[in-house]
Amino acid sequence: MNLKPMYKAVANSPITELAAAINDTVTTITLLTSNSSVIPDAPGIVTIGTDSNAETIYYAGKSGNSLTGVTRGFSGTTAKSWPINTKVARFATSYDLNTLKENVEALGAQATESATLQAQLVRGVNKIETDQASPLDGTVYGRTMQNIIPPQRFEANNSAWALSGGTVQYDNTVGNYEIGSAAAKVTLSSDSTSFFYSTALPVLHGNKCFIAVARYKNGNLAGGLTIGVAGAGDYLVTESNSRVNSTSFTTVSRRFKTLKDVPANLIRIGPYTDGGETGQFCWLDAMAIFEISEAEYNIPRAQWDDNRYPYIDGMQSVRGVLIEHPGRNLVPPFLNGMSGVNYRSGYEFDLAINGLVYFLLPVIPNETYAIQCDTNHSDAQFAVYEDAANPASIISYTRSTTTFNVGNRSLVRIYFRCRSSATEAASFKNPVIVLGGISKLPPSFVPREDQRIIIDEVLRSVGGLSDQVNLARHQVTRLVGVWRPDSSGTYTLDSYSGVYVPRIAIPADASKSTLPVMVRYDGLMIRIGAPSTDGPNVVSSYNWGQGTLAFSVANADSGWSGTLTPNQNAIKALLNGWRAAGNSGTAYNAWVSILDGSAPPTNTEAYVAANKAPGWTAYATLQYQLVNPVTSAARIEGVISLHSGVNSLEMKEAAMLREKANPALDSASGVYRLNFTTLPASVFKRPAETILAIYKGTDIDRKWTILTNATSAKGITRAHIPIADYDLSAEYFVTYIVLDRYAYSAAISAATAFYAGNLGSAVSANTQQLARESTRNDIQDWRQTVDGAHIDNLRLDLDEHRGKGGSTHPLATKDDAGFLSPAGFEKLRDIQAGAQVNVVTKVAGKTGDVSLVKADVGLGSVDNNLTATQAEAEAGTATNRFMTPQRTKQAIDTRLLNNVSFRMNNGMLEYNDGTGWKSVGDVDYTPYSAFPEITLSGSGQAWQTLVDITGEGNIERALLTSNTSVEHEFRITVDGIVKLYVTSSASNRVVGQASLSSGPNPVVADGVPYFVAMSIGGFGFSSFSQTFNASGPPLWGTTTLQSGVCLTAAPVKFKSSLKIEVRGITTSSLKVRATVFGGVK
Repeated sequence: MNLKPMYKAVANSPITELAAAINDTVTTITLLTSNSSVIPDAPGIVTIGTDSNAETIYYAGKSGNSLTGVTRGFSGTTAKSWPINTKVARFATSYDLNTLKENVEALGAQATESATLQAQLVRGVNKIETDQASPLDGTVYGRTMQNIIPPQRFEANNSAWALSGGTVQYDNTVGNYEIGSAAAKVTLSSDSTSFFYSTALPVLHGNKCFIAVARYKNGNLAGGLTIGVAGAGDYLVTESNSRVNSTSFTTVSRRFKTLKDVPANLIRIGPYTDGGETGQFCWLDAMAIFEISEAEYNIPRAQWDDNRYPYIDGMQSVRGVLIEHPGRNLVPPFLNGMSGVNYRSGYEFDLAINGLVYFLLPVIPNETYAIQCDTNHSDAQFAVYEDAANPASIISYTRSTTTFNVGNRSLVRIYFRCRSSATEAASFKNPVIVLGGISKLPPSFVPREDQRIIIDEVLRSVGGLSDQVNLARHQVTRLVGVWRPDSSGTYTLDSYSGVYVPRIAIPADASKSTLPVMVRYDGLMIRIGAPSTDGPNVVSSYNWGQGTLAFSVANADSGWSGTLTPNQNAIKALLNGWRAAGNSGTAYNAWVSILDGSAPPTNTEAYVAANKAPGWTAYATLQYQLVNPVTSAARIEGVISLHSGVNSLEMKEAAMLREKANPALDSASGVYRLNFTTLPASVFKRPAETILAIYKGTDIDRKWTILTNATSAKGITRAHIPIADYDLSAEYFVTYIVLDRYAYSAAISAATAFYAGNLGSAVSANTQQLARESTRNDIQDWRQTVDGAHIDNLRLDLDEHRGKGGSTHPLATKDDAGFLSPAGFEKLRDIQAGAQVNVVTKVAGKTGDVSLVKADVGLGSVDNNLTATQAEAEAGTATNRFMTPQRTKQAIDTRLLNNVSFRMNNGMLEYNDGTGWKSVGDVDYTPYSAFPEITLSGSGQAWQTLVDITGEGNIERALLTSNTSVEHEFRITVDGIVKLYVTSSASNRVVGQASLSSGPNPVVADGVPYFVAMSIGGFGFSSFSQTFNASGPPLWGTTTLQSGVCLTAAPVKFKSSLKIEVRGITTSSLKVRATVFGGVK
């Protein structure tokens, strides 16, 4: 809606004057003052004069005290000459009141009238400009695309392709292919030569239009790439060459039109270059040819969008339509994973001096955009370039807010750089790109706010008719059916030169007035025509009109002979994926798989007629017009709200909605992973291009880290989450865009968007949507109620089996009578007759009134003993009783374990005496510690006691040290028995050791390694300060620190006493210190 402009006023209308006289034509008027407190900022209106002859003027600008861009005699007044000092003021005028009235009335009308606007959406980025925020509604149309040549991927040697003027290498490096598993890297072999990578075509009917497309990425070809045609003669006309030069995979295409029927294999068509130089190269990924309409053929090349016809395998229909709305700011956080920068946040990053990076931005051809970004210095700059091998600048490097027009491009590069002249790293913050001019930039930074709608349906088309989805109503209307003829039908058979033609009735819901589209199992198009004359792989247009499907199969494909007519089972075998490989002269008797040539496990006619070959789906798939449209609920998720102003909407296909995910544990990395190829259970059903969302249950889980352009992924993306954030009890789901969309979906081509044109329409749309959601919720509640009632009734029916007469009975058991099923009745009826037939006449060789003994049944050597009672088992004295497992356990518990349970816990034996689990041998000790010090002098002394404990306890740690190299000896006595005796000398730094070379080892005394000798001075402890052990006395702080003994292998237990003694064996004096920790009872 366009409201009339209204202009600012000033309180109390202060007056100024003309600074000079004016005539009735001047457009710049000088006042004594134009201060905004007197004259409002431009644009605005003021009045010259104060009586009924006053003149109202409009001014577009202010410069000093002058009003500029003046419109004289504004709003019905008359322009006049005015003398100096004439009064000028911002009075209320008729324009103000009239405009206010008109605008209010227009707004009122807008609030009451509903005006819905519409826009056509195409594949790629679209533009919708609206004055009113509004929910997006619309209709999405189906599409079926059919590649008329078999799948042509340049991923391995292919005899259908020829190469001249170059060499080829098949490259499976990530980034150098996007279709299949590799691309052909073609390198020119000489100066000014060309390569022509081409294929032979099937029969093309006259007066038809086609387009050939190839996926291509340039390496360094100077002239780029085009599509070449050879052998065309007067059979067809082609549009002029259109060369493409891009370092990202893109589509190169060329349209042509047949003037008459073109015989098979006459023309050759394919990617082509000329004027190249030795060593120049590019990558070719795949090629397809599609039939197009006359209108599409006539679109000027400058307006042609290659998004219309991307490469596909065989025949595909649209599935997983995705419509995305990024909000005002088109810049994604973390700039699509742009590497080489230091991210501070999603919209702030640093770039090193001389650094240069870019990201790719999808755009609408020939549209204007605005860009702004905060930078920290003049050497931090951004620019916009085309996406090409030698990209041309669209806007040069700057740090100022600016606009740019993308021209005829659908993808551009946004560069960021830090010039080499910079003295510090560049910082970029809050980048914003909007569709439209600078006026469309938001007043302050806003992040990208993605909204999306995903339609999880397959949408087909045939003969100009398309399936349709209504977004607001969540409904799909199907006008196209799908059929895969199989071995379950009854076929008749016609025979022509080199082909057989199976025939079968078409489905009852198929319209005979519209011809179907049909594709073979390997993607080859089965063309409309006359099988009797057009050869193999043709479906009869005449027979379809008569209600019969008739299609021709080459004898070379079926394995059938022209002299041996196949029977019904042989036809069924073909439809099950088996090719005849032999016959007896009267019937076919051997088969192999059409897919891989392997023989069936049972090579018989009966087997191949009843069982499909491994991996087989169907010989052909047809799509046809339904006699009557069928409407049902559509699986749609998401909603889009348009903002006032310019909106960017991107429409594409191949979204996989909420696939069940199976995160797998990577314990070495401490994460759970998704789509990680080294954890096969975690990978998705199809290769993934972009992960859109990961759900825990029904809600998005934002704790996952999503990697793009990732290695070790099925596709190019994967995700992980820390173990601590993963919920083992939850179910996870993932929504993603399929990478191999060429094998999954046709390209979406059209949708109609509906949106509010005014406030009334927006209110109406929101009200209707609320009503629809309320209805859907009510239906869902009703369904849940009905389902609950069905479950309750089923439970009642099971618990109270209700009879034909209406009476109720419990379920039949061995104790309670119940209903007898017909099958049970039949069994009971046959019992008497069966019993007579199976009467036993002899047992163990005995007849008549038989009396059996043990020997008759093989138990003659078994004793006639009873089972022991519990008392007998616990007593363990009886010799004529058998033991059951229960009695055996009771005996063990009583006699061996005394009813005490044992277990191993972390390598320790524990017992349970009824009060809890305890370690065997555990005693509660009172902590004990001692730090004695003794001075030794002279030899022949008595033993000096360092530690002397009487009673029960243990020693957990004991450390003995001396302050000199003087020899001494010591001993440890446990429960009155000397357990360790060692002598120290200056040459033996480790007490009890022969040398230091082998390090500290256990000292064995009494056959038990009670004590571990540890070096202190000899292994680096001499450098420790005197604060070595805060819980005891300090160690000696000199470099002559001597060795000692440390009890560390395990606590040493004693029952009655523990004594640690030491004595000197020379005349020298020395001090000995001990640090002892343990416990006493």
